[in-house]
Amino acid sequence: MITLNYELIRARRKTISISIDDNAVVVRAPMRCSVAEIEAFIERKRNWIIGRIWNECDFKAVKDYQKIYVKGELLPIVLSNRNVIESDCVRLTDYNKIKELYVSSFKLEFLELFKAISSNFGLTAASVSFKSYKARWGCCDINKNIVFNYKLFMLPKELWKCVIVHELCHTVYMNHSKYFYGLVNSIMPDYRKANKKLKLYNQLITLY
Repeated sequence: MITLNYELIRARRKTISISIDDNAVVVRAPMRCSVAEIEAFIERKRNWIIGRIWNECDFKAVKDYQKIYVKGELLPIVLSNRNVIESDCVRLTDYNKIKELYVSSFKLEFLELFKAISSNFGLTAASVSFKSYKARWGCCDINKNIVFNYKLFMLPKELWKCVIVHELCHTVYMNHSKYFYGLVNSIMPDYRKANKKLKLYNQLITLY
C-alpha cells in the first residue's frame, strides 16, 4: 500500500480538508482534532488523493508533449519523420498533427460503436464529425448533427460509449432534464459510474 505523506496545518476551523498542491498533500484540521481522527479522514480519502496526484503528474507530461494518452494508455511522444501510433509510442513529425493522426487512426472504430448503439436503441443523428473542443467532449445541435471532441480517442474505449450515449440522447431531449437522464440510464445503466471516471480526464479537453 502506498504511504501518503502529508503536511498538516492546524487552524481555527471546524472541519478537516485536503488539498493537492504541486503533488503534495496538504491537510488542514481544527486545532483540537486528534491525529487519529485526521489519519482516519485521510484513509477514507485515499483513492481520491492518489487519483489526484497521479492525474496531475500525467497531465503535466501530456501538457508538455512528453507523453500522450492512446485509448487510456499513456505513451511517450517521439518526434519522427512519420506520423503513426505504435504499441510503445506515438511518432509525430509535428505536434500539430495530433488531431489528424488520432482521427485517421480511430475514426472507423469509433463510428462502428456509434452505429451499433444508434441502431440498437433507435436513435439517429443527421451527421457525425470530429473537431477539437476546449470545453466539452461532444455536442449535438437542434438538427441532430453531432460533433465529437477528437480527444475522446485518448480515453479508454469504455468511456467512448458514455459520450456517445449522452450525445445520442440529445437527439431526443435538447436539455439535461430528468427525462434526458432517464433515457441515458435506460440505455446505459452504469452511466453515472462511467461519467465519474470520464471526469478524471477532463483536463485533457483544455489541451491542443
